[in-house]
Amino acid sequence: MSGLEAIHWAQKYPEEVKAIIGLDPSVPAVYDDLSLLRSQEKQLKILAIISRVGVTRLMDQATLKKMLPIILSTALSKADKRIIKALFYRSALTRNMVNEIDYIPKNIQTIASYPLPAETPMLFFISDGGDSFFPDWQEKLTHFLSEITNGQGHHLACGHFVHYEKAEEIADEIKKYLRNF
Repeated sequence: MSGLEAIHWAQKYPEEVKAIIGLDPSVPAVYDDLSLLRSQEKQLKILAIISRVGVTRLMDQATLKKMLPIILSTALSKADKRIIKALFYRSALTRNMVNEIDYIPKNIQTIASYPLPAETPMLFFISDGGDSFFPDWQEKLTHFLSEITNGQGHHLACGHFVHYEKAEEIADEIKKYLRNF
């Protein structure tokens, strides 16, 4: 959802935004069907309650690996992985995260009230959308970028946690992209 915030910032303060680099960011069109959001919102609120009482610690390893793919990294020690799991259990689906979901329709309306920041260069790293709640994830992000003068999409064969799964590739592409500035 940070994609919405970045787009709005570029709309409201264009002189402060040189470019936007998005890691599988959302764009307004992702939420065209708010009924999908509402159905997921109910599930997320239930999961948030479960998380607050600590039941997420009982999550099976397959689900944990899907939700937290960084623990599959060979670059991390066992101690690092334990810390990451503890942080995940403590911060998964906080009240603030659920509130952020509640504000999506209002945030989309706010973005719609401003012109598209078409002159703000944007580079999006776009997951294959396989683990997205929303259909046509890649297509919606790609279409958004087609309306940006200097919009580029880098499609990745991975889940939404692109920063965990493709960190080196993303870092290399960002360095290349930033050479243009």
